[in-house]
Amino acid sequence: MLRSFVTSIRPIAYNATAWISIRALATTAATSTTKKSSTKASPKTPKKTPKKSANAPKVDTKVVRLQNKINTAKSIRKNLQQQIKEISAQHKTLSKERKFEEKATRKIQKLSPNNFYAMAKKVSINVSVSELNQLSEEERAKWIAARDAYWEKAKSYFTPKPKLGANGFAKYVQVNYVRGESITDTMKKLADEWRELSETEKQQYKISKEDREQYKKAFEKWRELRVKEYKDYLKFKENYRVEDYL
Repeated sequence: MLRSFVTSIRPIAYNATAWISIRALATTAATSTTKKSSTKASPKTPKKTPKKSANAPKVDTKVVRLQNKINTAKSIRKNLQQQIKEISAQHKTLSKERKFEEKATRKIQKLSPNNFYAMAKKVSINVSVSELNQLSEEERAKWIAARDAYWEKAKSYFTPKPKLGANGFAKYVQVNYVRGESITDTMKKLADEWRELSETEKQQYKISKEDREQYKKAFEKWRELRVKEYKDYLKFKENYRVEDYL
């Protein structure tokens, strides 16, 4: 009887063992799956943008735009000031050059004995007058001769200014004037003759356009040359020693 009981229970035990094995395998598989899933990289959590504080000051865009305009205006003002400074410097340079050119192109004048003595002795005109008057006639004559020699030397530095020539009635007088007669009568006669001339006849006494252009070119060349000549004259004047001429 015991044997039959054992025999009858054996299949049940076998089935129980098989069920336990299956359950163990399932548990192992589940555990393995859980481990694998746990080893996977967790997705990155996006950074949260910090919320602005409700108490943070608001930027006034009008103020910003106004400040930008002020900065731009300051920059423009600075540039204008620099340009004005540069233009002023150029103007001063041009003014000096223009003044020098005006002096250079002036007609040179012969110095009076008093002015020459003042220049040579480097004294005031009052001192010159006083000292020159105290000189003997012989000494005074020497100074006048020295002045004349200085004048001739000074003139040699300069080229004569070109002339355009007489025009219109002045040229008519120049051509038709008769010497030896009364100036008053001659001028009255020539004026009457000039009024009687036609415009075509007067045209021959007028300066032509070609002559004016030639004069303009000649004058420009003379002016450039005159500046150089004046510089040479100033060097001569600076190094002049009156003792060499007395």
